[in-house]
Amino acid sequence: MNRRARSRTGSTVAIPRAALTAALWATVLTAAALIFTVHAARAQDPGSRAVDGLTVYFGVMPGEIVKGHPKSHAERSMHGGTSGDEHSYHLVVAVFDAVTGTRITDATVKAKVQSPSRPSSTISLEKMEVAGTTTYGNFFPIAGYGTYRFAIEVYRHNETRPAVAEFTYDHRLK
Repeated sequence: MNRRARSRTGSTVAIPRAALTAALWATVLTAAALIFTVHAARAQDPGSRAVDGLTVYFGVMPGEIVKGHPKSHAERSMHGGTSGDEHSYHLVVAVFDAVTGTRITDATVKAKVQSPSRPSSTISLEKMEVAGTTTYGNFFPIAGYGTYRFAIEVYRHNETRPAVAEFTYDHRLK
């Protein structure tokens, strides 16, 4: 069966069904490739991981940053405050529903830290409300140079098995 379309001259032209089908599939495949590319780019972001229906974002910053805040600033005293020495770092994690993009604000989050020079340790990440958004974080020591491995465990709704997102942080001389 053919479809009819108007040409530039105003006359009608028959368009074979196969041509319409091919054009439709080309459009669908192009859109699918674009969506795949966007998701692949997100998956390659070293600061995020998609795991068990969640997207977990990860960041590490020197604890000394909070020393610049006034003493009355909430970030200065969060997590009991930082030691403020050069070995104190702040781990920050944000968690989102991978499908809806909704920020997860009701989880229990822990980080298992594997250091190149110390035994592994686990730290609880506390809920933080900063600038109207919820993230999870805590201070921890980085005393030596090398690659630190983090297993971020996200427990939701009384689940016994956490979603686990793994990250590495290379601590090098500045």
